[in-house]
Amino acid sequence: MDSHKKYKHVSVDDQVMELVGIDKALKLERKRQKLASQNNFVTLKKEYKSNLPSIKNTNDGHKWDNINLSFSATKKIFPMAWYRSKYVSEFIIQNRVNKFPNILNIGFGSGIIEKYIFSKISLINWQGLDLSEKSVNNMNLLFPEGKFNRVNIEKSRLPNKKFEFILALEILEHISYKNIFSVLGKIKDRLTSSGYFICSVPLNEDLEKIIKQDNNPNAHVREYTSDLIKAELSIAGFKIEKIKVLSAFNNNYFIKDFINSICKIKQANNIILIAKKS
Repeated sequence: MDSHKKYKHVSVDDQVMELVGIDKALKLERKRQKLASQNNFVTLKKEYKSNLPSIKNTNDGHKWDNINLSFSATKKIFPMAWYRSKYVSEFIIQNRVNKFPNILNIGFGSGIIEKYIFSKISLINWQGLDLSEKSVNNMNLLFPEGKFNRVNIEKSRLPNKKFEFILALEILEHISYKNIFSVLGKIKDRLTSSGYFICSVPLNEDLEKIIKQDNNPNAHVREYTSDLIKAELSIAGFKIEKIKVLSAFNNNYFIKDFINSICKIKQANNIILIAKKS
């Protein structure tokens, strides 16, 4: 997309101001990344003041109506997303203490997790939250044994009950830095004492290039490193129990993933973190 088409409805001055704001926000994000890599959490926490530059948040229900219902993470079409869902689903199945645990999936999207896990076991205490009204309606039809609602977790409370598992897969990168600890606090408050919080975020995606070339089609407002997401979870009061990194291979995924685990032929593109209250 050329710059003329991208900014055809805004003035040159507005375009320049937007790019300056993006540069400042990404510079601040890189500063957070560096502080996290140094384990300097005291200074890092100061870089979340609400008046600091941020990337414009364009996440809304209408945007995700279109994205969620058109996305298909099959083993063949999008193997990394499919494997991420399989990995998380199998962890839930293997680590549930109760036969029917309370589970909350924040940002369920097109229902990849639900489609996998409900094909394996019946979980009657499943709740899902998403911005997209169409996705909510679709999931309530597909899985009437669950309960799906339209909720913006940056602005609203979570369901008033305790959960053994809370999922936020590919969600935190959509939440403004100024709201991240509020959201993580809500999640921690709704976990049982031995419950698991499972999240994932993209790595090494070069958000600056994506924003300036593609106009940020997935509306990411954060640029995570493994150190930064681990630091934020630690500051929020979580203890990380398990980490899994994934790389985005377009073909022969499982063979390449196995080779990559031994000799690192490709950098990580995604990280899954499984945590408990510390």
